[in-house]
Amino acid sequence: MIRLAPLAWCLAALTALPATAQDAPPSPPAPAPVPPASAAATDQAAPRLSRIQGTVVLSRRNPVVGATVLLTALDPPRRVWVTSTDDRGEFRMDALPEGSYRLEARRPDLASVIRDRLALHPPFRAVVELTMHPVEGGATPDTTAAPGPDAAAGLHVTGHTVDRAGTPIPDARLRWVDAAGRRDPANLQSGEDGSFALQGLPPGTWRLEVMGVGFLPVRVDLPVDEDTAVTAVLVKQSAGHEPLPLDLIPPEEAIPPPAPKAAAAAPAKPAGGKPE
Repeated sequence: MIRLAPLAWCLAALTALPATAQDAPPSPPAPAPVPPASAAATDQAAPRLSRIQGTVVLSRRNPVVGATVLLTALDPPRRVWVTSTDDRGEFRMDALPEGSYRLEARRPDLASVIRDRLALHPPFRAVVELTMHPVEGGATPDTTAAPGPDAAAGLHVTGHTVDRAGTPIPDARLRWVDAAGRRDPANLQSGEDGSFALQGLPPGTWRLEVMGVGFLPVRVDLPVDEDTAVTAVLVKQSAGHEPLPLDLIPPEEAIPPPAPKAAAAAPAKPAGGKPE
């Protein structure tokens, strides 16, 4: 005989059953996935930079140590990079934008070598070998131009001193000397971030000297006729480095003019004296 459960018991059992997926409230929709940036967009956002590296030699077996290598951008704005060759005659300059450049190697006892219209196309790098030759008489002739007329407010020169890895070099000494000797030198030091700035520099050719403790000095003649950005890439001195004679000469210091002498006082006339 089948007994039917009371109606109250059935209703209580139905109430205790867990809610099904149909009875649960709908969950909020998941956010749509963000598509990754395309390679083209990434290339447009990142700057396209390149490198120039190479060697300066007298011959295949004789590297030129301590030569100044000057790189000038031929496209505006005016930008200049300067470095020196190491004990293997090698040099390197990084983070260079695409464009056309003028490359020059200088040393006082050797003839300068120029490579003009050197094109850079990132991400490719340029590898250059420059061959220098001795100068008859033992010194490079002075071909610097006299400075031009002073501008009303002068020119603005900014820059950084860094090593080959791009690490800032603080407290590097920078000395700007008028090539024609008509103005007093300008002396300054790079800051903690390697930066420096010089306001009011008159236009003309200036001899820039950059020196850092433990680094090879850099000396170069720079024609400055507009606002210019300079990056000085200093190279570590090797243990057996032999400095050039110019490196052993102490820097010249301007001697201030003597103070004017006080005018001599007129002798006092004696009391009761007769007029002359």
